[in-house]
Amino acid sequence: MKFLFVQWRYHPNRHPMVKALQQRGHKVKYISLKKGHTEVYSAHKPTIIGKSPIFKFVSEKANKIDEYRWQWAPLITLWKEMRDFQPDVVIVRNYTFNSAISLIFGNILGAGGILQEQWPKYVDQISYKKILIHRVYKAICRKPLIRLTPILGDAESSETMSEVHYLPFTVDIEKYAPVNKKRYFRNDDVNIISVASFSSERKNHIALLKSFNRLRESYSVKLTMVGALPNGKNSNYRRIIQYIRENKLQNDVSIKTDMDYNTLQKEYSKYDLFVLPSWGEPAAVSPLEAMASGLAVICSDDNGTKGYIDEGKTGYIFESKSQKDLTDKMKLAIQDRTQLKSMGVAAASQVQNVHHPEKYATSLEKIVNSNFDI
Repeated sequence: MKFLFVQWRYHPNRHPMVKALQQRGHKVKYISLKKGHTEVYSAHKPTIIGKSPIFKFVSEKANKIDEYRWQWAPLITLWKEMRDFQPDVVIVRNYTFNSAISLIFGNILGAGGILQEQWPKYVDQISYKKILIHRVYKAICRKPLIRLTPILGDAESSETMSEVHYLPFTVDIEKYAPVNKKRYFRNDDVNIISVASFSSERKNHIALLKSFNRLRESYSVKLTMVGALPNGKNSNYRRIIQYIRENKLQNDVSIKTDMDYNTLQKEYSKYDLFVLPSWGEPAAVSPLEAMASGLAVICSDDNGTKGYIDEGKTGYIFESKSQKDLTDKMKLAIQDRTQLKSMGVAAASQVQNVHHPEKYATSLEKIVNSNFDI
């Protein structure tokens, strides 16, 4: 089959998806509107076509326009790229104006439409706007608009739509060494890694540092914080540096900025525990990457991918914005090294069984074949 992605940018979490489809023998094309700060092109290089000049003009004149939701690509360029590829399936991301245009063009070309969104399959209340969009699309195009999400939600007490399919994230499995070759507790420390952009206070770096500072009084631990710094040293980054200096953590805390994708995947292998302290995280893929490298993981209860953690077996989930619970869960993980290593091994096994690229690709194939006549 021929899969065409038309999305905002070629986010690093798209790379394993594209590679998985290619390894199954499918043809893939990826069209994006911009180049991101950290992207990986080892499997596929996207076609970057930019934003429409008309949109640029309108956005300069209008105030407070939601650029992500309302921007669109140059229409003639987009149509030519799509027409020349002749896709069987068009995959867009989120309910945006450019997604709508791409789906319409795809339908004209006879392609099925899939929308990726980081919103749970099961929710307490289904958005009537989304119901309307899917009904209108089906009425016009005579086929369903399928929505894919990497977040399951609570299946027992929530509602869903028939067009919604749960498809968990995958990883580039070839990037990680076998867990039986992993060396745990280097230098006789519990080595902790956190991966989160330094540009956002929401990533909650200071909370992680506070918990670490308390635990280092009783345990031999080291912390490495990895993150993007796209616009130079910002106020959040300066607060992090200041806290480290004021609490004399320079010998125990390392900071690594703007690490590229391939280097980061290898970096995970040096650590024993992954902690993502952020709140309001739609669906972080970094915990899954850490699990693939044999790390136990900790994240908050409002991270969309918390469902990937088998609590007590592959990691722990703490109450969002609770300093005490973050500290308690980190202590629970590091106080028993034998258990921590076992959790890391179990995490790597789970990735192989549930999140393997081939499983991702075959699951997507089944969704496509059951909904579209291709």
